[in-house]
Amino acid sequence: MSIRPDQVKGEIALELDAPKWSSGDFLRAAESFFGLVNEVAKILNDEISRDSWDVSVDKGSQIINVYPNKDKLTPKLVDEIVSNVLDGIHCLENSSENPFRNSYKAVEYIKNLGKIANRDKDSIPVKLLSRFAVKPITRNVFNHASQILSYQYIVDTGTVDGILNVVSNTNSCEFRISEILYGKTIKCFISQALLPKALKAFNKRVEVDGLIRYDKEGFPKSVKASDITIFPKPENIPHFSKMKGIYAGT
Repeated sequence: MSIRPDQVKGEIALELDAPKWSSGDFLRAAESFFGLVNEVAKILNDEISRDSWDVSVDKGSQIINVYPNKDKLTPKLVDEIVSNVLDGIHCLENSSENPFRNSYKAVEYIKNLGKIANRDKDSIPVKLLSRFAVKPITRNVFNHASQILSYQYIVDTGTVDGILNVVSNTNSCEFRISEILYGKTIKCFISQALLPKALKAFNKRVEVDGLIRYDKEGFPKSVKASDITIFPKPENIPHFSKMKGIYAGT
């Protein structure tokens, strides 16, 4: 029997919506659930340890509740972690783009939950819940997670250029580069140190140096920025005749 969000006792919970299940399914679901929460926490703050959470399973229930250790996690950070987990599942319902800042571990944990929920035989509906939302691990979520993990990526250092844009969501700003030649979008991961420079470059043409992840066709899918260079405005670039004169005197 499904529970409502207002019945969730932890900050986030996993529901296996079936009257019974095998011990193997329970262990796989629990490990994937805990792994997902810990991985998203690590994305937001890599100093969070795995023992920052407490767990309870209600007697006679199919609900696994996760509670934060209040000595180790602030309420604000807990809200961010929960929101990012549920927002990520929501994104995977509609898109095969990685919503977890290039963390493939988080996507893999969701895919593992999807294996339980979307088997052709003896599948068990799987849901993640907070006190405010319910996110089922649907066939779409499973398929999109599988698609992300099937990409054959090549990673190398290099540069990409295009127009830098900011996409806002509930908890953070996500930067993207609109590549000019092919009209495609490249995810751009910005460190806190580069954030002021990135905001100054908003809606301008930039060249971004960093670690680039290419798809199997060789097109950049994302870049982890190490530096950002803003291109000068066209009116500030010297005319060819002036440049010719400059170089003639050297």
